[in-house]
Amino acid sequence: MDLSSAPIIDNGLIVGTTLTFRDVTERESLRRCLDAASRLTVLGRIAASIAHEINNVLMGIQPFAEIIAVQTANDQRIARHCQAILQSVKRGKRVTSEVLQFARPSEPAFAAMDAGDWIRTFSVDQQAALGGTHRIEIQVPPDPVTISVDREQLEQVFANLISNARDAMPGGGPIAIHATTEGLNTIHFEITDKGSGMSREIVDQIFEPFFTTKGPRGTGLGLAIAQQIVFQHGGQMHVESTMGAGTTFHVVLPTVTGIMAPVVHATAAAFLPLSEHVVVVVEDDPNVASGIAATLENAGASVELLSEGGTLLSTVRRIRPDAVVLDISLPDVDGIDVYHQLHSEFPQMPVVFSSGHTEKAQISDILTRLHVRFLQKPYAGQTLVSELVELC
Repeated sequence: MDLSSAPIIDNGLIVGTTLTFRDVTERESLRRCLDAASRLTVLGRIAASIAHEINNVLMGIQPFAEIIAVQTANDQRIARHCQAILQSVKRGKRVTSEVLQFARPSEPAFAAMDAGDWIRTFSVDQQAALGGTHRIEIQVPPDPVTISVDREQLEQVFANLISNARDAMPGGGPIAIHATTEGLNTIHFEITDKGSGMSREIVDQIFEPFFTTKGPRGTGLGLAIAQQIVFQHGGQMHVESTMGAGTTFHVVLPTVTGIMAPVVHATAAAFLPLSEHVVVVVEDDPNVASGIAATLENAGASVELLSEGGTLLSTVRRIRPDAVVLDISLPDVDGIDVYHQLHSEFPQMPVVFSSGHTEKAQISDILTRLHVRFLQKPYAGQTLVSELVELC
C-alpha cells in the first residue's frame, strides 16, 4: 500500500489533511517480475558465454579422439576408450546446445526432408550410442512424408527423448519410435519406453525450465527446450505416462509439399581424400586449430594455419587456396567482416564458417550462397572433410 498526504488549507491555515491510499500490489508484482527477468537475462548471457567456451574446449578434444580412433582401429580396447571420449563430447554438445537455445533462442533454419528417411538414419546413429542393452524399434509410413525442419534442432529434440527413455530403463529394453500421418497436414511421432513411468505431479511439471527428476545430473532444460523447438516448427508436444507402465512422448509436426533434401549418413567413408587441395584455416584457439589441421592433413590436404583474420586476404592472394575454414569469433576482427572482404575479391572461394559462438540463423543470408557452409562447434572431422569435398 502506498500512502500520500496533502494539507487542506482554508484562509491560509491548515485545517485538515487528505490521505490517499493506493493498492500497489500489482505494480510491485510487475516490478519483481521485471527484476527476475533482468537477473535471468544476465544469467543467460553468462551461461551462453560459458557454453560457447565449452564448445571450443570440446572442439579441441573431438578431432584428436577421432584421429586416434582411426589410427588404432585394430585395437579394440583403445577403440572403446575413444568411443567413450566421443560420446562424452556429444553429451557435452547437447548440454551446451540446450543452454544456448534457452539463453538465446535461435530461429530454425528450415529445409525440406523425408521424415521416414531421416528417422531411419537417425535411429542408426542413436542405436550405436546406446549400446546393446537398449534397442530402438522404428515404424514409419511406407510412402514419403515431407517435413520442413531444422534438422539439427529436430535431432536435438529426439536425442533428448531417447536419452530420457534410456534413463527410465536402466536395465535395458526397447525404445519405440512410431510415426503415422494424420490426414494430409501432419505427422505424429510417438517415442515410447517401458520404464518406471511418472506420477501426475511430475507430468504436470515436466516441461517447466529447470525442473528435473535426475538430481545433479540433470539441467532441467532438455524437455523445455525440446517443446520450444517443436513449437517453433509449428508443431505440438505432450506426454502420457503411467507409474510402472512406461511413458510416451508425442511430437506432432506439420507436413509440406516440396522437394526433399537428401539425408546424409555420416560414416567413416565420409573421410574423402583432399589430396592436392590447399586449405587455409583461420582459428585463434591453438588446440582447435591443431585438431582441424590434423584432420584435414589426414584427408590429404595441405593446411595453412592463421590465428588472426587480418592476414587472411593477403594469404589467399599469396597461396590461392582451394578453400577457407573461417572461425567467426576472432581476437582481432569480426570473421563475418573478413568474409565480406574475401568475397568481394574472390567471390567463388569456398568458405566453411566454424564457430562455437555464432548460431546458423545469424548468418542465414550468407548461407544462401552456393560456396558457403556453416558448422557449429564441436563437429565431427568427417563432417568438415565432406563439406570441403563437396565445395571443392
